Amino acid sequence: MKKIFRFQIYEGWIVASSGCLLGFMVAALFFYGFGNIFNSLREEFGWSAAVTAVAFSIRSESQSIIAPMVGFAFDKYGARKILIFGILLSSLSTFMLARIDSLWEYYFYMLLISVGLGAAGGQVAQASVLTWFKALRSRAIGLVILGPGFAGLVVPGIAYLVTNLGWRTTLDIIALTMLIIGCLLAIPIRRRPIDHPQGIDGIQKESLLGSNVTINHEWGITLRAAFKHKSFFFVSFGQAACFVSTTGVIVHIIPYLEFLGYRKEIAALSITAFTMFSIIGRVSFAFLADKYSKRILLTLTSMIVVSGLPLLAYSTSAIFACLATGIIGIGIGGTLPVRPPLLADYFGTKHIGAITGMSNGIATFGSAISPIFIGWMFDVTGTYQSAWLISMLFTAAAIPLFWFSKDPHIEMID
Repeated sequence: MKKIFRFQIYEGWIVASSGCLLGFMVAALFFYGFGNIFNSLREEFGWSAAVTAVAFSIRSESQSIIAPMVGFAFDKYGARKILIFGILLSSLSTFMLARIDSLWEYYFYMLLISVGLGAAGGQVAQASVLTWFKALRSRAIGLVILGPGFAGLVVPGIAYLVTNLGWRTTLDIIALTMLIIGCLLAIPIRRRPIDHPQGIDGIQKESLLGSNVTINHEWGITLRAAFKHKSFFFVSFGQAACFVSTTGVIVHIIPYLEFLGYRKEIAALSITAFTMFSIIGRVSFAFLADKYSKRILLTLTSMIVVSGLPLLAYSTSAIFACLATGIIGIGIGGTLPVRPPLLADYFGTKHIGAITGMSNGIATFGSAISPIFIGWMFDVTGTYQSAWLISMLFTAAAIPLFWFSKDPHIEMID
């Protein structure tokens, strides 16, 4: 048996790989892909940009509410049951969304989709992966979020489907893909058992004997105890400030370039630019975070996001808009593999579902207000420029929040 495990792939990497592929599918179909139906809905039903964007805000806000509940459910029931539930709910709701005739139906099914995605999205996979790693946490989380990072590359394909098959047929394809492939990818994802035969990070347990390394890494404080430390709130609200910009950019960048006169297929290339640069941020900061201060790295990533927004506001061509979204992509991509491991380092993994769930709930609040605010600003001013600049001011708040989110140095609790 010992020889077998010497040549066996560490199960933590299998969990991370499954989470990577599931995250790719969810992000491609829902997070990035839904931006392609934005103007199609406006044109068919005659809705304003703000009214249409409300559903995207509902999606983000409901996920901010569901995230803490998903976190508690993860600690109690494990990953697989939650993922399957989320996949079934989001698939069925997307199928029904393709058959709407009114605004209330649009809002209702987008709400159900958001609840499903809250359970099937990256939160559960990331919480699972955090329990499998310690020294390599950021790299493992980096693998999980690499999937969503590549998701933007398929946006032009979804735009092609919307243009040639219509938004309703495209949603049917999305629902069927999510149902079949999603369930298959959810099966390998689980929390690390304490008695697992492989050591943490894939290190052989016998090599730990006689060393100063603690074999049982399942320690941590409760969510209530984490509330007593300001670092928890600084990290969570710092991510919320970053999401104010990034979610608004992802939802509105295609309508923005269409407003500047570019075809949908060309406009979709901006998401491709965001995706490619986001991958650079995810990979590079995932490796950096296992070696350097995660707090300082988060501060740096928020500064990068802020620097891209003025360029986007004053863009007069698709090239400059793509460059701006690329800069923003590097920044937000860099935050993603750093924040969850930082929370695990500060507060442990014993209650990591509840802790990351509440942190995600706070962070997603920024995603909720951004799409509707930017849509409203466009309806009022007839331009996106003011919206991008105001978003920049909100996001700038993340810089001091991350900087002052210092390690509370909590004593290890088994």
